[in-house]
Amino acid sequence: MTNTTSIPATVDVASHVDRRVAIGSIIAFWAFYFVINTARAAIIGAED
Repeated sequence: MTNTTSIPATVDVASHVDRRVAIGSIIAFWAFYFVINTARAAIIGAED
């Protein structure tokens, strides 16, 4: 049996998000990372 459904080889329109959303998400990630690492250091009593 042959498949009669055609699948496009490429997509003409790339999906993008607004630059403000992308930058905000990067900043939110690093803020969360900082908070988690700070909390972890406080819990385990890390010293310099």
